[in-house]
Amino acid sequence: MNRKKIFIVGSKPNVTWPDLEPDYIYAANGALARVQQFTKSKIIGVISNYVFTKLNEGAIKTFNLINNTKANKIIITPINKKHTRIALSIKDTNIIYKKYKYMSMCELMYLKISIYGIKNLLKNLFKQNIYNILKLLYNILRSCDTNSSILHISTGMLALAVALQRHKEPSDIYIIGIGFESGDGHFYDKTKLYPSAHIENDFTFYNICKNKYKKHNIYMIGG
Repeated sequence: MNRKKIFIVGSKPNVTWPDLEPDYIYAANGALARVQQFTKSKIIGVISNYVFTKLNEGAIKTFNLINNTKANKIIITPINKKHTRIALSIKDTNIIYKKYKYMSMCELMYLKISIYGIKNLLKNLFKQNIYNILKLLYNILRSCDTNSSILHISTGMLALAVALQRHKEPSDIYIIGIGFESGDGHFYDKTKLYPSAHIENDFTFYNICKNKYKKHNIYMIGG
């Protein structure tokens, strides 16, 4: 059986592309604009609904960047109920796509927890202070909101999670333009920086994926 070649692409600057044409590309947020040259690949855009709110300069930059791109599928991931209510519909953009999915808060929670696993979740949860533990539990019970404490990961890591959920067969997965340094910014917005806790969550999530999904070859290119 031929192993599928899959790219998970983020927006870190100065990327190095593997010398191959992937079967699938999962592009996070603004990275959708940097994979348009792969015309033979199936492109899935994993976009935070915050981009469509255009609430600040960063969201506006990302929205404008992807607004004339093409994708086989768009998957919109929620941040919280407020942003879900005010986010623009994907149908109001100039993105050319065949179909799209609006992931619910509970679907997102299930995806994250299914990959973490209960053992890893509890192990990392008990490292937190009592405030973060109570906040996380409250948000999950109130609205399936996992964007706090240890479950708050970047859209790039969410793109990896979506790919692992969708592709059960052994595959070669290349993570490109996603790193664990906060000071790099994005290729289109150098002011975009991530707090250290966010980077730490991504690093933990990445290592869980590497250890749990050994049937896949997961390569971090750069980062």
